[in-house]
Amino acid sequence: MLVSRSLLEASCHLFILPYRISNFLSGWIVTFIINERDGGPSAGYISSGFFGGLMLGRIILLWVNKFVGEWRVIFLYSLLAIAYVPRNPKKPC
Repeated sequence: MLVSRSLLEASCHLFILPYRISNFLSGWIVTFIINERDGGPSAGYISSGFFGGLMLGRIILLWVNKFVGEWRVIFLYSLLAIAYVPRNPKKPC
């Protein structure tokens, strides 16, 4: 075998982990809105709007990334990610 079974299983778990986390968070967000923020029966729309925004962003940014160029857009996204890091870690954003 080229790859050991445990390495293959670990890589599969790491690949699936972000999807599991997003499913967990989508359920947690609805529960948090209902319990802590006194949300009504339409609290599920918040989670749907979040995932809808992710989907639209991925579709729209396909053309933006193609137009700007892969290397330039990676550099731009890296700069934006660094710019959004809070300057004062003791004060929340």
